[in-house]
Amino acid sequence: MGLAAPQIGILRRIIVADDRENMKLALINPVFTRQEGEQISNEGCLSLPGYRGTVKRPMSVTVEALDMNGNKIKVDAEGFQAVVLCHEIDHLSGILYKDKAETFEKTEEDAQ
Repeated sequence: MGLAAPQIGILRRIIVADDRENMKLALINPVFTRQEGEQISNEGCLSLPGYRGTVKRPMSVTVEALDMNGNKIKVDAEGFQAVVLCHEIDHLSGILYKDKAETFEKTEEDAQ
């Protein structure tokens, strides 16, 4: 659903996100300006294949950033979209979802 530049060896504060529905974004230097509510998400990550974890995330967020053309943008996201943004922006600070996970375990297909 998303990728942060450091995941592929690019040490820049850039993320891309695509929830396969409404959100298709590239954000440069994203910063949270609002985080509200709470939800529990079941997350996985390309950085940790074969594992899943439950993570407490905000229910809704506002992120300010630059778009690919250098224009300032503001993104409001709720539910799953908020999870995607939080997960990817965490990568920019060197935080993996397992660092915040309440549970963390091998997925069934990799548990053999």
